[in-house]
Amino acid sequence: MSWNITEKDKYTVFLPNFNSELELTNAIYNLQIKGNKIIDCSSIVLNDSVISLLAKAYKDHSKLQISFLVIISAKEDMDSLEDYFVVVLTLSEAIEYIYMEELERNV
Repeated sequence: MSWNITEKDKYTVFLPNFNSELELTNAIYNLQIKGNKIIDCSSIVLNDSVISLLAKAYKDHSKLQISFLVIISAKEDMDSLEDYFVVVLTLSEAIEYIYMEELERNV
């Protein structure tokens, strides 16, 4: 279980480096609740168990005013997933979203 991780000043991007649902589930479950996160799931099919874990991670991060975004590949899935966590289609959208949230928190 591992991620390709890219750390920046205001956020960290997590790109799954595995194929199985079990590995993804374990990796999401073991994410630490610190720092703004972008989870790139654009190459992964999100089933109910993964969506549930992402929703829990989103809630845990939100309680501490930490951004948690998920990149997906299918625009048609956005409406159904937005009820659980913040979804975007590209990394640049995710970065802009984090910077906007940071500005809002600092006002």
